[in-house]
Amino acid sequence: MRSILLIALLIVSYSSSAQTRLKDTLEADGIKEVTIQTSDNKSNHGNGHEKVTSLLEKIPGISLISRGAFAQEPVLRGLNENQLSNTINGMRIFSACTDRMDPASSYIEPNNLSKIVVNTSNYNQTIGNSMGNINFQLNTAQIDSNRNWDGNFGTVWNSNNNEQRYLGTINYHSSKWAFHMDGIYRKAHDYTPGGNKDSNIVNYGTWSNKQVFTVNQQGKINFSQYSKWNIHANTKYAINNYSQLSIDYVQDEAHNIGYPALTMDVSHAIAHIASIEYNWKKAGNFISEVHEKFYLNSVNHAMDDTKRPIEQVAMHMDMPGKDHTIGNLLQWDMPINQQQKISYQLESYFFRWNASMTMYPTATQTKMFMLTIPDAQKLDNNLTINYNYNNFTNWEFNIGGNIEYSMNKLYSDIGKQQLSTITMSHNSHNYIPFNIFADARYIVNTHWNIYGTFNSQSRSPMTKELYSIYLYNPTDNYDYIGNPNVKQEKIQHIELSVNYHKDKLHSSISVFGYQFSDYIAGTVQPNKEAMTANARGVKQYQNIGSAHSFGAEWSLNYSFDPHFSIINNSSYQYGKDNQGHALPLIQPFRDFTQISYNNPNLINIYLSQQLSATQNHVSSFYGETRTPGFIIFNAGASREWQQFALNIQCNNILNKYYYEHLDVLKLPRMGRNFECSISYKF
Repeated sequence: MRSILLIALLIVSYSSSAQTRLKDTLEADGIKEVTIQTSDNKSNHGNGHEKVTSLLEKIPGISLISRGAFAQEPVLRGLNENQLSNTINGMRIFSACTDRMDPASSYIEPNNLSKIVVNTSNYNQTIGNSMGNINFQLNTAQIDSNRNWDGNFGTVWNSNNNEQRYLGTINYHSSKWAFHMDGIYRKAHDYTPGGNKDSNIVNYGTWSNKQVFTVNQQGKINFSQYSKWNIHANTKYAINNYSQLSIDYVQDEAHNIGYPALTMDVSHAIAHIASIEYNWKKAGNFISEVHEKFYLNSVNHAMDDTKRPIEQVAMHMDMPGKDHTIGNLLQWDMPINQQQKISYQLESYFFRWNASMTMYPTATQTKMFMLTIPDAQKLDNNLTINYNYNNFTNWEFNIGGNIEYSMNKLYSDIGKQQLSTITMSHNSHNYIPFNIFADARYIVNTHWNIYGTFNSQSRSPMTKELYSIYLYNPTDNYDYIGNPNVKQEKIQHIELSVNYHKDKLHSSISVFGYQFSDYIAGTVQPNKEAMTANARGVKQYQNIGSAHSFGAEWSLNYSFDPHFSIINNSSYQYGKDNQGHALPLIQPFRDFTQISYNNPNLINIYLSQQLSATQNHVSSFYGETRTPGFIIFNAGASREWQQFALNIQCNNILNKYYYEHLDVLKLPRMGRNFECSISYKF
């Protein structure tokens, strides 16, 4: 299994860049990790100054879909929203927006987090039969009799969009119980893209159906503003020396969010996430560890076009979406002896989703109502069993499997009636996907180790693939409808990694391949008419046959001396289906290089470059077009005193006009931006 671990304990915004060090670690559980952490891993100074999306972009294999300056959607190795699961502390959480404007990552903030774990296989992770997973692990209270109160607070200002962030953390520790709370408030105005201001105004100053985003006379992207606040609390109680009880709560509220690449904005996006967890650990027992978690979350999202100029709104619409998830996660370990153990995981969750659209044609015409997700629900139960052998000298292996029972149906009569307008198929469908996996690690010597993994699995179709009713996709300009008869998608995944560690040099290279069968994609339905004005037509989710992709990822960290170091991450992937169409959501060759000077007693400085090659391997079948390459440069400096930290950095120094391959409608990213942050810890 490929597991990439991002420790999000940031001293200041710059710290995860200027004071970053990457290293491969060999853990007893056989997980391969690439760790990004501050020079002082215990420090919590100004934690959360960098955005979640900025943290994700530093991980090889991760790319982002941008629809604006807010809530960029993570993609892992080209896996789409239906193939990839996002979890928070292992808890399932789903977008309520049918247009994917609220990925799970938009409902947490960096100062909520202790780390981000990215998995491309199933071993030892809470992902069921998903083909990949991004798990956002929250900060927890720390029981400690040697401390009492501590915390930090700080502020950040960005010049480009006049964004202001205010954030803080407070902790209480004792020998029996502990409490942690963090919070943040963010408010940003429209941002300015790179390039020449006058040219941007000439090229993008006038709105048209083909040119959705526009710039104003100040050269700023219209409708790219947002504001939000977030609070997270955790309390932990030590029942005895072997067991603890923990309670978590997150509330995240965003308002007045602009999405310049889309025809609608968002009036609000609100999430409530709560859990209670029991942990027990005692070596030498028949069962050595037990982790039991019960959780629930709700998401409330509303698209809004009332702030757009009337000429840009073909028809006023209200498009709210709501979902609720209740789940339970039970994990336990049963050691056979010191070298062998069997791990079990039993997961159950219940998910309900409702999304609708009310259309207002004219003042004299009657409004029209339809469900776009017609009151759908999913009850899922899955069991994972893993056998682990580790001789603690030179090798270990894991072998196991997962089986899932997924029940999907519509729970209201109106939902069933709405679905009958696009298909007469039965609305209730059950699936039994499975997964078989194996991995092994061999330590050649103190410097070299080799790791390989293979898994064969299937996944049940997601709610959107089953029950969508005319959901518009701006990437290919088609309305999408679901298909209750779509079959399970299947995949075989193989990966090989070689890792080298010696003194100042840490390096890793991985090659991987995916083979899909019954690949699910939208196919044109010539006999159906689109609901969206100016859309090209209608597509329905179908199993189109086979597809494959392969790629490689490389990371290097070299320390010239105690102060100077260089980091490099590179990745490349290629994919196509059995018709020769290039697979969507696959980035071209990418490279990130950073040179740092770190002297805690003086100053920390870094210079970095981010390069993306031209992407010519695209297909109109999936709505993609060629994307030019780019290179941007960033630099920053920071200084930390005993309690204060100051950071100044500049991103996109040369003010390059650019966009990433996955960005919707080629929406340009932010131009030159100066960021200043100051924090205080106590």
